[in-house]
Amino acid sequence: MLLTLIWGAWRPVLKTLPPDLASPQTREELQRLPAGQTFVLEGWGEPADATPRPEWQGRFAYVHKQRQDLSNSGGKTVRIVTVEDRRPAVRWNWASELWILPAGSYALDHAPRVLPRFWPRKWLWTTRVDDWDATSTGLQAGEPAIALGRISAAGQPLITDLMQAPLEQTMEVIGVSNRDRWRLIFAAKLLLTVFALSFLFTRRKPQARLSSKDS
Repeated sequence: MLLTLIWGAWRPVLKTLPPDLASPQTREELQRLPAGQTFVLEGWGEPADATPRPEWQGRFAYVHKQRQDLSNSGGKTVRIVTVEDRRPAVRWNWASELWILPAGSYALDHAPRVLPRFWPRKWLWTTRVDDWDATSTGLQAGEPAIALGRISAAGQPLITDLMQAPLEQTMEVIGVSNRDRWRLIFAAKLLLTVFALSFLFTRRKPQARLSSKDS
């Protein structure tokens, strides 16, 4: 029963894109899509708020992540934590149209990566450097990007993700991420299987000895 739960019932959901993904090029093509249809729109974003706001690494919308040492007396723990999640309202440009995406209404999980500096200046003891992990993502104003969305039951297009362009690159990143995650899941299942089998073996071993003495 326990092994069935480990290998059968435990099926973590991985990020995937539907095979029937639509890519409308005009408003008319978008309006003809049925309810529930997932689509992608190639365009670019820029801040919807005209008031100047501070950017991070040239990005106006971003998810800033760091690898932090959270160790305590109980042991060493290093985790990737989100330092700041800034998703302001976006003016999305597509097919000569301007859409306003409300703040926080979209995800940036697969937006362009914010790569760490090649030469970290903190080694020179000159100034404090803002460190970040390579899983950090963000958008620059006017940078080509892809909007992932779906058609609601009311027939309205809803944008859920802003991803890096081209689409093939995003799909490649998702595939690599899924493979890495599956390796971790497979390793965890193996460890749980070994633990479960060892537990069952230790429980049955005393019973076998007792039955041999009675005979």
